[in-house]
Amino acid sequence: MTGRNGARSGRFALAVVLGILVGAGAAGCGSSSSHNSSSSNGGQSTSAGSAGLQAAKAELTKASKAPTQIGVTQPLKHRPPAGRTVIWLEANFAQSQETADAMHAAASAAGLSFRAIDYNASDPGTLIAAFKQALQCHPIGVALSGIQSAVWGSQIFPLYRRAHIPIVDGLAGAQPLNDVLVANLWNPKDVATGAKALAAWVAVDSDGKGQAAVVGVPDLPTLASFATSFTSALKAACPGCTSKTVAETISDIGSPSTANQPLVSAVQSDRSIKYLVLADGALDPGLPSALSGAGISGEKIVGEQPSIENEQDTVEGKENAFMGANFNYFGWLFLDAILRHDQGLPVPAGDGGMPNELLTKANVGTPSAQMKAPADYQQQFKKLWLVGS
Repeated sequence: MTGRNGARSGRFALAVVLGILVGAGAAGCGSSSSHNSSSSNGGQSTSAGSAGLQAAKAELTKASKAPTQIGVTQPLKHRPPAGRTVIWLEANFAQSQETADAMHAAASAAGLSFRAIDYNASDPGTLIAAFKQALQCHPIGVALSGIQSAVWGSQIFPLYRRAHIPIVDGLAGAQPLNDVLVANLWNPKDVATGAKALAAWVAVDSDGKGQAAVVGVPDLPTLASFATSFTSALKAACPGCTSKTVAETISDIGSPSTANQPLVSAVQSDRSIKYLVLADGALDPGLPSALSGAGISGEKIVGEQPSIENEQDTVEGKENAFMGANFNYFGWLFLDAILRHDQGLPVPAGDGGMPNELLTKANVGTPSAQMKAPADYQQQFKKLWLVGS
């Protein structure tokens, strides 16, 4: 297995960022300024606001519970035949490598062989080469994450169609499925679930009067859809709240020197903003310090996909609420989708979805790079795969 030399401090979303950046800059993908737009949610009745807040409180109660069940329930038809191969196309990013480790563990549990094939998201053409190399292994399925089929499908779909090998993608935004691309995991519905919970938190914490700035990255479908989903959910939960989308560019995000400036500027220009909402916590590192350095205090910070630093800041009260996610679960989910397709079973949308838990100071516990729940998800998958009790 290759691709274990990179540092493990990055976030999977960074693979998405640079993967789609490559796609935007080249026809075939391989192995700083901000613009604000406002959306006012006022003008609705008090009764509508009260009903929205009650619904938001119920949403918070649900979202704050640690998930206990995986999203799929149908067992396989039979135990997977031993020795067959599954392949992960591994980008040069820490979370892609961690997902590979998880998928490797899942394959071992199912009695399958596993191989990771490297590609470099900054080198156009290496992903296409990795796809072609994977064909030589005659796998039962190939998985990747972060790069939409619009980038690689025209070259790869015909090859994989002739070979009758399915592909599973994930965390790549909305994209159509076909006879080759058989599942799209961690899809926009999962993103919207997190956005809804965070909107509920803002609505309840502000008692229906919150004014928020939400990060959007127009060039990245997953992060752009988060901002849209949050704005819509906040409007439904809180007619008296307002939201403003702060657009960040690909070159902005990920570095403290550039990522935080659009949000700092938004607050400086509108001091009524008291809630800052992050599409991915790791892409706005050091935000509390950036706000403090600009003489800004009192803002509350929430978001999706917290880094260990976001969780530590939550414990210390510097940040407030994050929708956690289990990246190791992601690796097992990739294999589950491949196994279901291999046995002629339907793959539910998103293969049952990603588990989520709203993490606050009350329940975040020991800061971690990723959420651990459901605690026994490996055993639950093995039971469905008929390889464990």
